[in-house]
Amino acid sequence: MNPILHIVMGPNGAGKSTFGSLYTDGIPVYDPDKRGMEIRTYIKNLSKSQRKQLYPAYTNDMFEELFDELTADYQWEEYDELRKHCIADSIDFALETPFADNFGLNQVLYFKAHGYHIHGIFFGLNTVAQSIANVSLRVKKKGHDLPLQSIEWNFNQCYVNLKKYMGLFESILFMDAQNPLNNPVLVAQYKDNRFMNILPGEAGWLRRLT
Repeated sequence: MNPILHIVMGPNGAGKSTFGSLYTDGIPVYDPDKRGMEIRTYIKNLSKSQRKQLYPAYTNDMFEELFDELTADYQWEEYDELRKHCIADSIDFALETPFADNFGLNQVLYFKAHGYHIHGIFFGLNTVAQSIANVSLRVKKKGHDLPLQSIEWNFNQCYVNLKKYMGLFESILFMDAQNPLNNPVLVAQYKDNRFMNILPGEAGWLRRLT
């Protein structure tokens, strides 16, 4: 049996972080945004001696100037080790991404090239206004914020990319996330290169993909 990459997708504020792990067969979901915040906090709080131990070639001024680059490199190396470990032992993996840029697509291609079946869970919203409002609500609850431009870009491109590359997936669950206070509702499935079990209703966003 092939190992599985569970990839949790959809616009920002659609409930990926809140509900995604309910659909990954118990596999913890790697959330790049959340992990990135944790790494930034960890590195920022290092003492000067700890910084010197971790980055011996950098002065304090260099450390401050290159902070974003250093944290991005740290996260990528950690993530790359994690996925290599899973692939080496044929362990299922779960990843969260809007699927709006090359990162999500590249992970699908990478895991697929290593024998993984790709199972998607897509959380959909009808409008970018919903996405923006839900992110604002998340920030009020001490969640992570995003620039408005990123929210708008991710909203449009996640639909464009999934429709374009849907053939790479063995299966996808489509979850309607219109009401942020309730659990998302399964409104359609994709398997064997076709949609099935489409639920009539208000999930107008699904028309972007069919």
